[in-house]
Amino acid sequence: MSGTERCQDCGTRLPPNGGVESPFSMHPDGTQYCHDCIATPRVAFVGCGASKVDVDEPIPAKDLYDSNYHYLKREYSETTCDAWYIVSAEHGVLSPDEEVEPYDASLNPESDSYIGDYEAGKWSVRVSRSISMRLSFWNATTTAVLLMGSEYREHIQESAFSSIRNVERPFEGTSGIGDQMGWLREEIDTYHPPGQSDIDHFVREESDA
Repeated sequence: MSGTERCQDCGTRLPPNGGVESPFSMHPDGTQYCHDCIATPRVAFVGCGASKVDVDEPIPAKDLYDSNYHYLKREYSETTCDAWYIVSAEHGVLSPDEEVEPYDASLNPESDSYIGDYEAGKWSVRVSRSISMRLSFWNATTTAVLLMGSEYREHIQESAFSSIRNVERPFEGTSGIGDQMGWLREEIDTYHPPGQSDIDHFVREESDA
């Protein structure tokens, strides 16, 4: 590469090792896109939380949970994803603007509000089907991002993701909520929207070559 090539879509200067070859036959050979402009859709599924606001009437689900942990998951989803849903132990899969009342339910067997093994089994089937239905409206290159604890993840069947290419489980292998919050904060702070790559990064990379 000469070092002056730019993305076909956004015009961003491509890194020294090149971009991604255009899949369109109408483009001349060698036409390339930056990695950001071919970013695939991302849909987040956020686990609900035990801490909720004290209200006496239904409010949007996105405003019901009031822990700092949930706020970070919401911020990450709204910043880096194309859509997001809340996965509730009581209501199943909720759209952020869907109105619900406070409730007390959990999939954690050690919680006083655990819904029980039988109900958890039914929840698994119902929520897996609901996730599958929502993902069916997205294309096959979509990535689902599961921002939830293991007690929720283990109840979601793999068949829920059969229509898409990739599933990310960023909380697997973390040491707890503190570790997860640190990861979320770093990802939010370093995120670059598609088509707005950090050109300085590529310039530095080229200088080091």
